[in-house]
Formats: sequence, C-alpha cells, structure tokens
Amino acid sequence: MRFLKPAERFEVTTNSNNGDRYVRSEILLQINSTTSPARFKQLLKQINGIAIEENRQLGIYRVQVPDNTDIPSLVAHLNSTTLIEAEPNFVYASIPPSQLSHLHQMFPPRQLSNIGSGTRRWQFLTAA
Repeated sequence: MRFLKPAERFEVTTNSNNGDRYVRSEILLQINSTTSPARFKQLLKQINGIAIEENRQLGIYRVQVPDNTDIPSLVAHLNSTTLIEAEPNFVYASIPPSQLSHLHQMFPPRQLSNIGSGTRRWQFLTAA
C-alpha cells in the first residue's frame, strides 16, 4: 500500500451491484509472462488506456482509461482473455501514520498467542 501525496486527487465511484469502491477511470493490469510488450501496447490502444505507473517488482500497471468507461465490464472482458489479469483500482480507507499513536491510546493493541500444538489458530489476549 502506498500513501497518496497531498497533491494527488482522484474521483472515487461505487459499484452499484456490490458496493466496491474504486478510482473512476483507472484499472490495474498484470500481464502474464508470455504477453509481449508489443501485445501489451496493442491492448492499451484497444481500451484507449494509458499506463501511468508501473510496479516493476510485481509487474502491475496502473492504467488510466476514458472517464465514461464501465470499469466492471471492462475488467470482466479483460479477465476473459489469457493475456492479463485486471481489476479496478480499489479504494480502501486507511489511517494516516500520524494518527496511529492516538488510535493506540484509545484502543491498545492486543497480543497474539499461538494456541494448540501445530495449529494456525490464534487467540486474542486482552492487554492488562
């Protein structure tokens, strides 16, 4: 996750079918290892998309599409191919780092303790 710079602005929309919130005119694309750069550029042209950011480690591209694009339909269409994986650029609420210490004062963190030999179950222990 990355925190937005103060100057970054985007419009959030909500999917009326399931309530998901995402950036209105953006999708995230991950191309598979067999998709050539030329084919990826061709795909961008077909959807009128512009790669505006890339995470080289993960091979994920942040792509801007025209404002009137139906994002859920586009994502469904793109995922029907074997060239890429696509998803909306989902928006999640988060707490700025500067607010974390205040939050921890209001709600002290709980300790995790592994219970049961060889299990992956966890028990929350309240702080005394």
